Amino acid sequence: MSDINGIMRTDHRADICIALLWQYQNATRLKGLIVSKQSWLDGKHRQFWEDWTIYIFGALSLDAETSRHLSDISDPDNPAYNPQSPDYPTAQLWIFGLSVWGKILNLSRKFYYAGQEQQLSALQYQTLLRGQFFKNSTVCTIPETNRYLEIVFGPYGRVFVVDNGNMSIYLNFAFSLSEKLYQAFTQLELLPRPSGVGMSLINYSDGMILWADEFSGSYQDIDDGTLSGEDNVGAVLAPYVEL
Repeated sequence: MSDINGIMRTDHRADICIALLWQYQNATRLKGLIVSKQSWLDGKHRQFWEDWTIYIFGALSLDAETSRHLSDISDPDNPAYNPQSPDYPTAQLWIFGLSVWGKILNLSRKFYYAGQEQQLSALQYQTLLRGQFFKNSTVCTIPETNRYLEIVFGPYGRVFVVDNGNMSIYLNFAFSLSEKLYQAFTQLELLPRPSGVGMSLINYSDGMILWADEFSGSYQDIDDGTLSGEDNVGAVLAPYVEL
């Protein structure tokens, strides 16, 4: 890799002639064979790094709709499971990318809950890994917690934190966070909160009306908020999805 104006760039060319052991330097036929295959090797090497970029580096940032689709068709317990789908090979590569991140972050798809071994779906595992990745760089202030929630859960719906002012906070989800994923996040303590501060979760049901302050970026139940009639305040309908 080389640094061009502060941007990392990958050199996809692999000159294997320079990797020959000294005792083969005079093996003209072997060197000729390697030179003739150099372009083929360069193509394979380039494809490897391009796939690595997409399926490893990109595994945690794949968009929500594609992630859900790939997760569904690759999960034998999901009604949408379809190993004959043309996207199934892509799903397997994506899951492989998640498994690599799992080793890097030391997180498994399996964990114990209610006395039984549970396994997260690929979509839930992606969310868990994303949570672990960004927890390492998150300070537990309200703005930073909102940033964390937006990055980790934002693709699936509105989520935000409310400081109750009494050493407790609410994490408000405008979608259904599954019990399995909730237990995984809480067991691993991946949901950010200041030390000594209590935390509760609220899942808004389908059709719950929220009011939104576009200036501050805060959201609350409409019954708990004060609708001042200002232009920066409006009502939004909370969508229902399950993660």
